[in-house]
Amino acid sequence: MTARSLVRSLNAFFFEPQPATPVALYRILYGLLVIANLILLRPEWLTWYGPHAFLSMETVRTLSTGPRINFFFLLPQTEFAINAFFWIFLLCAICLTVGFMTRFSSMAVYGCLMSIHMRNLYILNSGDLLMRVTGFFLIFAPAGAALSVDRLLRIRGGKEGVAAPLCSPWAQRMIQIQTSITYFSAFCLKTQGKAWVDGTAVYYALRLDEFHRFWVPRGGNLFLMKLSAWLTMLIEFSAGVLVWFRDLRYPVLLAAACMHMFIEYSMNIPLFEWITVSTFVTFIYPEDLSRAWAWIRHRIGPRLGAPGNVVYDGGSDPSARAAKVLQAIDVFARLRFIDLHSGEAKAAYPDLKVAAGRNRVFIMTPSGPRAGFAGLRSIAPLVPLLWPLAPFSLLQRHPRHAIRAADAAK
Repeated sequence: MTARSLVRSLNAFFFEPQPATPVALYRILYGLLVIANLILLRPEWLTWYGPHAFLSMETVRTLSTGPRINFFFLLPQTEFAINAFFWIFLLCAICLTVGFMTRFSSMAVYGCLMSIHMRNLYILNSGDLLMRVTGFFLIFAPAGAALSVDRLLRIRGGKEGVAAPLCSPWAQRMIQIQTSITYFSAFCLKTQGKAWVDGTAVYYALRLDEFHRFWVPRGGNLFLMKLSAWLTMLIEFSAGVLVWFRDLRYPVLLAAACMHMFIEYSMNIPLFEWITVSTFVTFIYPEDLSRAWAWIRHRIGPRLGAPGNVVYDGGSDPSARAAKVLQAIDVFARLRFIDLHSGEAKAAYPDLKVAAGRNRVFIMTPSGPRAGFAGLRSIAPLVPLLWPLAPFSLLQRHPRHAIRAADAAK
C-alpha cells in the first residue's frame, strides 16, 4: 500500500458520504439514555445538585481547575432554579431523541450533561465519561438527517425529497474510534492486574455485595471463573481491535453485547452497560440496516392491514409535499400514493375533481374520501407514527366531516 492510497482510504473512511441512519439511530438511543439517567436522578436531584447538596459549590470551585462547562456556576443557588434546570434538561433530551432542532438540542444536552458531571464528580462511572465524549461528537454528526422531526419539516418545506441525503460520517467514525479505545484501554489495564492475569478477578467481582443484583453461581467452579475472566479480556481486545475487520465485526459485537448483558444481570451499575452497548449501532453498516428493516417490514407490514390509498394533487406543491411527508413516515409501506392527474386516479375515482384536491391530500376509505385530521385518523393503524390517533378511528365521524367528504367527491 502506498502513502497515496492510504490517504485515499482514510479520506473515504472519514468523509465519503453515506446514509446517516446509523448515527440517527444512535441519537435516539443516546437521548433515551439521557432521559433514563435523569429519571433515575430525579428522586435525589437536590441531594446531589441542590443548594445544600453534600458537595458544596465552594468545594466544586476549589476542585475545578481550568475552564469548565458548568451551568451551576451561573444559576441562582435556589431549589426553584435547580429544579427548573432539571426540567429544561429533560425537555432538551426529549427534543434530541425525536430529532427536533437537533443541532441545538445536542449542544444543549451536552452542556447540561457536562454541568451535572462537573457539579458532582463523585457519583460518576466510566459510562458517564463515555456518554460525555460521544455526546460531544454527536453535536457535529448529521444526527437529524434521518429518523427525525427536523427531516419531516424539511420535506414539508420542500427542502428535501423522500430519499434521505448522504452525509459525511466523520463524527460517527469518531464515536466508533472512541468506543474501540475504551475497550482496548480496558484490556491493557487488565493485563497489568494480577487478578485478571491469573483469572480470579470475576470470582472477586461477583462477591461485591454493594453491586450484587440477581443471583448467579458464586464461584463453585474455579475453572469457570478463570475462563470468564480470560474470556472478558479476549472480548475487550476483540472489541478494540478485531471489530474493524468486516467479517469479524458482527460476531465481536454480539459477543460484547452478551458480556454486557451478563454484567447488567449480575451487577447493579445503573445504565453503564446500556451506554456502552448503544454505541454498537454506529458500527452497523447502513446497507445492513436497510436489509434488516426490509426483512422486518416484509413480515410485520402485512399484519397491519390492507394498504390504504392516498390521492394527492401533483400539480399543487403543498399537496405534493404533504404526500411526501406521509410517504416518509410510512415505514411499513402500507400506503399507495396516487397522483390526482394520473390515469389510475381518473379511472378509480372519476368523481373526485381536480379542484377538490388542490392543496389537499385525500385518504380514500370505503365511506368516501377523507382529508385533514379525519384522513390521518383513518390510516393511523397502518402507520406507527400515527398510532396515537388510532383509537379515534373507532369513533363515529362528526357529521361535518361526512358533509365535507361528500362535497369534495361531487
